[in-house]
Amino acid sequence: MAYDLPAIGGRATIYVVQRKVAGMPTFPPSVPMSTTGLKSAAAWQAGKVLYVLVVEGDPAVYSSYLDHSLGPLT
Repeated sequence: MAYDLPAIGGRATIYVVQRKVAGMPTFPPSVPMSTTGLKSAAAWQAGKVLYVLVVEGDPAVYSSYLDHSLGPLT
């Protein structure tokens, strides 16, 4: 499933799938794992659920989606 998040300086979509991937962090990384084409992305695992956050913007825009004062991301 894919969910569009409210815009915070750029568009963002979080993808959620039932899949176990070895070596994934258990929390969203504070900095994106990948930045290319003005997009920032990271993935993490909670149990058997894999989350992939793709943000239109640089790492600062990505980090703004992890600001806990805005409420939980997932």
